[in-house]
This record gives sequence, C-alpha cells and structure tokens, in this order.
Amino acid sequence: MKIAIKIGFFVLTIVFVFSCNVNDSIQKPIVYQSSAEFVEGDFLTDSLHQYTFESANMRTNEFARTGKYCVKLDSTHLYGFSIKIPNIKKGEFIYASAWQKEGTQDGTLICTSENDLYKRTHVHRMPAKDGWRHHSITLYANENYETITIFVFAGGKKAYFDDFKIVRTTKINEHDYDTHLEIYIPDSSQKKLNNYVENAINSKIITQANKKYVNAFILTKTDSIPIQMRLKGDWTDHLTSGKISYRIKIKGNYSFMGLKTFSIQHPDTRNNMHEWFVHHAMDKEDLLSTKYDFLTVKINGVNKGLYAIEEHFDKQLLESRKRREGPIVKIDESGFWEVNLLSDSIKNLGVKLPFYQSSFISLFKKKRTLKNKVLKQQFIEASKLLTLYKNKYNNPEQIFDLEKLAKSFVIYEISHSHHGFAWHNLRFYFNPITQKLEPIGYDLLPGTTNYSDLGIMEDIKGINKANEHSIKRSLILDKKFKEYYLFYLKKFANKNYLDTLFSDLKLEIEKRENLFKSEQPEFFFSKEFYYRSIDFINKNIKDLEKTWDSILVLNKSDLVVEDAKYTNANSSIYLENVSVNFYKQKIDSTQYKIEMENFHLDTLTVVGYYTKKQQDLVIYFDTPIVLYGFNHSNPADYKTVVIHEKPTKLVFKIANNPDTLYAKKLIKWKKPVGISTRMALEQKFNTKSTYYQIKDSVLTFKKGKYQINQLIYIPKQYKVVIPAHTTIDFINGGGLIINNSFYCEGTKTAPIRFTSSDKNNNGITVLKAKKVKMSYVTSDSLNTLHYKKWHLTGGITIYESEVTITNCSISHNLCEDALNIIRSDFSIDSLTITHTYSDGFDADFCSGVITNSVFKYTGNDCIDFSGSEVEIKNIHIVQSGDKGISGGERSTLSIYNIFIDGAITGIAAKDDTKITGESVEVKNAEYGLAAFQKKAEYGKAFIELDKVIYSNLNQKGLIDKSSVVKINDLFFVGTIILDIDKLYARFEK
Repeated sequence: MKIAIKIGFFVLTIVFVFSCNVNDSIQKPIVYQSSAEFVEGDFLTDSLHQYTFESANMRTNEFARTGKYCVKLDSTHLYGFSIKIPNIKKGEFIYASAWQKEGTQDGTLICTSENDLYKRTHVHRMPAKDGWRHHSITLYANENYETITIFVFAGGKKAYFDDFKIVRTTKINEHDYDTHLEIYIPDSSQKKLNNYVENAINSKIITQANKKYVNAFILTKTDSIPIQMRLKGDWTDHLTSGKISYRIKIKGNYSFMGLKTFSIQHPDTRNNMHEWFVHHAMDKEDLLSTKYDFLTVKINGVNKGLYAIEEHFDKQLLESRKRREGPIVKIDESGFWEVNLLSDSIKNLGVKLPFYQSSFISLFKKKRTLKNKVLKQQFIEASKLLTLYKNKYNNPEQIFDLEKLAKSFVIYEISHSHHGFAWHNLRFYFNPITQKLEPIGYDLLPGTTNYSDLGIMEDIKGINKANEHSIKRSLILDKKFKEYYLFYLKKFANKNYLDTLFSDLKLEIEKRENLFKSEQPEFFFSKEFYYRSIDFINKNIKDLEKTWDSILVLNKSDLVVEDAKYTNANSSIYLENVSVNFYKQKIDSTQYKIEMENFHLDTLTVVGYYTKKQQDLVIYFDTPIVLYGFNHSNPADYKTVVIHEKPTKLVFKIANNPDTLYAKKLIKWKKPVGISTRMALEQKFNTKSTYYQIKDSVLTFKKGKYQINQLIYIPKQYKVVIPAHTTIDFINGGGLIINNSFYCEGTKTAPIRFTSSDKNNNGITVLKAKKVKMSYVTSDSLNTLHYKKWHLTGGITIYESEVTITNCSISHNLCEDALNIIRSDFSIDSLTITHTYSDGFDADFCSGVITNSVFKYTGNDCIDFSGSEVEIKNIHIVQSGDKGISGGERSTLSIYNIFIDGAITGIAAKDDTKITGESVEVKNAEYGLAAFQKKAEYGKAFIELDKVIYSNLNQKGLIDKSSVVKINDLFFVGTIILDIDKLYARFEK
C-alpha cells in the first residue's frame, strides 16, 4: 500500500525546537509505551493501564523481543500500536521508537495530525541487534494541535513489531560537544525563508526560485559574523524534518570551522555517521571529499539540536586537501529534477524526454571562475573532458586521474554508496597541473541500500543500457580501469584494512556516537555493516572478474548501446531545462556568437532576444531561426547566430504551442567540443625522433649540444634520461613534459645545461614520476609551461614525485617560480638560484629537506612553502625581493643556520604556519620577521627561534593580533589586526 505524504505544520525531526513558546504545563516527560503484553478490551495498554493503543487483535506470540507477545502486521492489519496523543502545544518535543523483527518487510513509524494526510520523514533505522531492528523518529510541534496519531506501518506486508515507546517533553537535551553554531536571522529574512519553504512544499521540490539568499549572522563569543543563507537541497525532505537544510556563505574576512561556504542539514539525510565515516576513508586514501561532521545548532536562541555540516565546493576544499585551485564541475541536473517533478503525474516521463542529453557541463563558483582568465581557460578544458565522458569517450585515462577514480568507486562499493555513483551526483575537480579530472566524494548516502549483486557488476551487466544508465560504459570497457578497480577492491575489502581504519578512528567514532545518543538513545554506529559488505564482495569477486573479462573480449558490435526512442508524441510537454540550450561566446566588445541546440521534441523557432537595457522588449531577428525537434536517431539540431549586442535571454516559440513566447537565459560560455590541450599534445608524440631514441621503455635524449624547437610530450610508459655533457637550447616554444621517472644526472666535469637563447620556451614539467634525479644541472632563461590552455608557474615544475636534487643551479628564469615542486617528497642539497623574475623555490604541499643552498636576487620570495613540512639548513639568502623564507597555509618549517641579507621581510609565517629553529641572522631588511593571518579559513601564525641576530632593520617584527612570536626567550603576542592587504599591495600585478 502506498502512503501519500503531505507536509503540514506538524514537523517530524531529530532536531528539537522551532520555537520558544512551549507548553509550560508539561514539566516532566510523559511516557507512552506498550510491549503488547497487556490488553484491556480491544486495546493494548501499558503495565499501569494509563494509556491505550489500538492493535489488540494483532497480538501474536510467534515472536517477542520482550515478554511473550508482539504485534503482527499483514495485508489485512495495516497499522499497529496506534495511539492518539491529545492537546499538543507549540514547542513540544516527542520521541517515538519501536522494534521490528529482522527478516520481514521493512516498516516505518508514521505520524499524522488532524485534517492532514499521513506523513513521515527521516525515520532512523538501526541495523538489527539480536534479531530486532530499531526504528525511531523525533517530532517537534510548530503549532498547537488537538491530537496527533503515531503508529507503525509495513506497507501491507507481513512484519512484527514490539516495544513501542513515545516520550513527550518540553525539555531539550543539551549537548556536550566542542563545536556549536549559533545563527541570528532577522525578522525580515525569516519571513522570506518561511515564504520559500511554503512555496517549495506546495510544489514538492525546492526550485531555484526558492533558493534565494537572505542576510543573517553567526554569533560567536566575541563577534557577529555577517552571512548569507538560503534553503538547500532538491527534495522537500530537506524542509520537513524539522531541521531545515541551509546553505551558508560567510561574508568578509571571516570563516567558520575553516569554511567560507557550507551547508547544514539533518544528519539522517546522509545516514548519520556513515557519511562521515566514508569521507574519512576517502581522506585516508588522499581522495577528495567534502569536509563532513556534526555540530549543535541554535537559531534565534532556540536549540535545534544536532546537525550535519558539510563544506561546499570552494577553493578551501581543494587547498585543505593539498590541491592547487582549479574549477569544480558537474553535469547539470536541472532537467533531471524538472522531469522528476512531473513524473508522478505523467507515467514514464523520465524515459520519454532527453533530460540527460540536454544536460550541459556546469561549474561551481561561476562568477569567480568566469572573471578569472586562467580559471576560465581551465574550465573550458574541464568541460571538454566531462563532455567526452558524458558521451562515452573510449579512453578514460585521458580524462581522469584513473587510479583515484577507481579508488573512489571501490570505497563507494564497500560502503554501498551507490547514490554517489549517480551521474547527477558526480562532482569533479579539474587539476590544472595534470589537466585531468579527479572525483570529489559527495552526497554518498552510504549504508542505505542492500543489493543482491555488486554495484559494478550491475553496471557491467547493464552496459547496453541507454543514455545516463551507461555513463560508466567507457570505464567498464577500459582494461586499465579494471586493473585499478580490482587491485583496490582486493586491498580495501580486507578485514585487516577495516580493522586498521576503525582503530585509527576509534576515539572519533566514540565521540560522535555519544553525541547521537543524546538524541537517539539506542543509536550505535554499525561497523559490522562494513564487515558484512566485504564478506559479500570476497564471495563474489571471482565471478566479477570472470564476467568483466567476458565483456572485454566481445566485439564492439555486440556492445551497441540501446538508444531511447523519443518521438513527438510527447512534444505537448514543454520543460524549460529539457528544451533548447543557448551558449554565449564573446567575440569582441560588440559581438556575441550564440550556439543553439534543440532538445525539445518538436520544432522550435528562435525569434529574438532580450538585453539588460531592454528586459521587457523583444528585439526580433530579421529571419527567425528554426531548430527541428529532437529524436533518438539524429544529434540535436544545431545553429549559430551572431548578435551585435549582449543578450540576456533568447526568445522562441514551439510548434506545439505557437501562440506563446518563451524565453531562456544563456549559458555563459561556449559549447565544449574537441579534446583538451594535454590530449592533443599526447596525440602528437612520435616514437621516432631526431632528439631521442627508445629502448626497453627508456627514452634517452641524444648527447651533445642541440636545439629543441617544439614542446615534446612524453607518455607515462617511458622513463626519460638526459645523459651527462648535454646542452639543450629550447627555442620557438620548445620544452619537455615528462610523465614518468626523470634521470638528469651530470657530473662536475660533464654537467647538463638547459637554456633558451630566444627566451621563448615552455620549460620542463615532470608529472607523477616515481623518481626525479637531477645532479650537476644548470638551467637559465627557462619559462613555464604556457601552451594553449595548459598553464603552470615553474620554469622547472615537478608534481607528485620523489625528488633528489644536488649541485644544481637555476638563473634568470622568466616565470613565477624558478623551481616549483608540488605534492612531492624532496631532498635538495647545494642548489643555487639567482636573478629570478619572481620566486626562487616554491614548494606546495610537500615534505622534504633543503640544505647548503644559496638564493640571490629574486624578484619575490627566495623560498616559499605552502601547506608543507620542511627542514631548512645552512641557507644563504641575498637580496630577496620580498620574503627570505616564507611559510603559509599550515606549513611547518624547521630552520637552522640561516643568513639573510636584504629583504622586505626576513622570515614570515602566515595562516596557521609554525616556524621553529635557531641560528638565524637577518640584516638589511624592512622587517626581521612577520607572523600574521592572511586567509580567514586559517588561524594565526607561530614563530619560535633562538640565537637570532638582527642588524640594520626598519622594524624587528610585524605580529598580527593573536599570532605568537618567541625570539631569544622573549615572548610576544600580537594585539593589533594588521592590514595585510596593504602590506601585499606593492606586489599585486
């Protein structure tokens, strides 16, 4: 039996309060309970016969959790333990729970009020314990009610329930937890939010029209932080749990828990602690996921109880996980939700409209990305890659960091996080260094589904399915993905692996379990769920391998994707987001190229456009543009037009409703087509070249002195060797991109030299090398990789590698960093960097040691570290354009025997960085040292140094408020907030 669910004004929740106007007459909790042991006439009752429950005729002794009896539901007896609770006052909190016999139809708890239909939301179901599963809900009354009714229900299927209990109180549990969020929403903002909630509930979905931001504040012990907040989510369960879901943006130079943008929502929306656990598992494997945790929330002074907090897709997500900023992209799901909204009223609508085909590649932080030239170019590359994946491009390793993708999908498999697999939930980070996409774990809903087959097995068996169902087709047919997937499936689906993971998180798990118990007394985090999951995987892994292998050997003709059959029979339906897509590309200040693609099932005629100045006046084309209806056998009809002013919307008619004018906004970028810059370079690689020879997967450049006048991309299957006594002159954009180990080892008498006589080059880039060894190498006049839409910052850039550099020198570089090492372990000795355009040595998210090195005449910082842990010894710095040694973004630096002569700032620690050490001399500088916070999402800085000598300084130190400096046993704490923007203004370009 299907229960219609309608949201009234009585709200179900594991949160507690929505108002302070409580029923003062209820001082102590009232408990209504029955274990089906006591009967009074036609009713069940409690042991004291105080309260009665319908269902005496459903009592059975077939099973019992306590006593001898329980209640049995079946196709005749639909509801059990039904009780009417009278005189509910606004502000009351009610907790209801029941136990169900494992192995029968999954049941639920239902609450209804007078003049309202049945409704339920976020019923919490615990895993079975001693053969019984626990269900619970918590309820909060938004207004007075004459009665409410609570009962159990199993959809007309056989099910057994016992130990029904309801607690009614006005007393709210306070949480002993170290993270709290208190929000103040002004009346004017609250009225707007209430209106958005009502509109969304009436339309059964939270549309963009109801996701408008309002002004509010976060209250702290010492400050009020300005924020903007709006409703969050797609379905109205985000509104009807009593804990309304919100998206929050921090304004100004503030942050909360290190976040600038985040969401708060009912913990049950992501299956409580399971989502938190899976995010931690991804962190352990260096996979991207949103920060996810729990905190207590007060809104306008009212305790709302326990919420989940999740960071949004911002640059802080990337930086905190040691990634360089880049676009975060997705396949837009607007059409998917629009179809879902109508699916109840129109049967099989989802298979009749091309919502997947019409979806386009979208991004987060649109304004910031599109205004920034570099980020915009990166987004164009990202959109090409994700479009290729959407269209089942057959070489996914060119699109993704395939190993990270496989690891993510395996974690989803083990945790039953199939919700995260859905195409409309996929989120990807475009790594600007590798030019590949990395998955971001988000909205996983782990532990909420049981299945009779492995998730990946279902994908393999359904490989011929149409459209969105076969999005993973290219992965399944890729042997390298299969290799990665099975490797990590065997590694993670292992008892020892799980034991270690749970052991590492033991205290954190216990802390959060106790937090949940304060609201759900029977709560526990089920580790057993994961052990059962890996048992199931191990029993089926051989069958998986066999089935997967059988697919890989089939001819492509046997794997033709079944296409959905769209016809104009449904052209009477018009959905804005499953119609025409308009892409806008700026040609110059007065011309815009508009690309049009029609996914509406009938002919569509574009007649004109609106502009910002003329928002209500259609500017008509001399000749209307006709786009024919979409069907399954041909691509969407495509046309272009050039408009000599900036349009905001295009105006059109559809054949099935010709008397109505429709208007739609433009997508603010061009339609993504083609391949990425990296892919194009890789396709140019030639195994035969005058520059090198290949033997046994080793590519060796020829010895001697010669010029390279092209950018050479060397695929990852080749290790690269530069022999001693070699000089390479990069001209006309020449350079190297290396994707495997790089051995560049000269000698004192036979060094290696890289130069650029015309100063036109793309430098040297090494990506994901097992080993990088450079000795007796000199480089001068190198620029960075700046080829089409692939831009880096280092004359020599090394990424995710094990690096050893000895007796090398770099001079006269022409780019931001002479040497840039990223996400690597390094050992550097006897390095000299001089006369650089900007920074000398920049290490991002690294660990390593640098010793016995010299830095002179750098345009900016000599040595700059971000998010790194580095030991620095015996360093000589002369004439730094800005800072001699700089650490930021939570770096930890240990420095010894440092000499700095000439700098704006000798040593600087910023943004949660800690610098310790001894034997430091700073002379001829504006500031001896500086400790400050530049980014709101980080904390203050700390410096502790002994044996420090200063001479000829304008000022010994700059210490931001609350930053700490200890020098030669003297202790200083900053008391004034420094104007950091002013300090950096001279370096802004």
